[in-house]
Amino acid sequence: MRAFLAVAIAAELRDRISAVQQQLKDLVAAGPGRRVRVTWVKPETIHLTIKFLGEIDEATVEPLRVGVSAAIDGRPAIGIPLGIVGAFPRLQAPRALWIGPPSDWDSQDEAKAALELAARIDTACEKFAVPRDAHPWRPHLTVARVREGERDAGRALETSDLTMRTHDIGILHVDAISLMKSEMRPDGPVHTPLWTVGVAR
Repeated sequence: MRAFLAVAIAAELRDRISAVQQQLKDLVAAGPGRRVRVTWVKPETIHLTIKFLGEIDEATVEPLRVGVSAAIDGRPAIGIPLGIVGAFPRLQAPRALWIGPPSDWDSQDEAKAALELAARIDTACEKFAVPRDAHPWRPHLTVARVREGERDAGRALETSDLTMRTHDIGILHVDAISLMKSEMRPDGPVHTPLWTVGVAR
């Protein structure tokens, strides 16, 4: 089964994220290009991915819970401020749009704690034949994937107030990690939590 480790989004925060996503939709739709094709992530499926696992055997589910639980045991809960809209690989020709913390968060203690938590989980997953991530983990919530017309979308985004200022969207509390089963269906992916382990509060 296809699976990943993630942090769920509280309902109030999800509503705020959805509001910013709608502003992005309106901005792209009103942009100069007409060849833009975007798949918008359903608000109810937006989440913070900690580790993408890919295809795993169902027999791994319980041992993985034990391993992740041990890896995060005693770690403090972390608050991640959501404040900017960004894009991968770059804003001028985006393939994915995301919401994440402002750049100055990287130097704060909670950012270091978040990176350490992700690294510990990465190490725990390696014991189950899941390769380590090639790049350092950085928290972000994917809200859209640009399928066509990247440069047209980029022209609309790069000069917009939406991508040039910091927003007060809210704090994403990393206080529990869930194993999510992901199933692709005609109307989009369905994510089902299989277990959740909490960190210290």
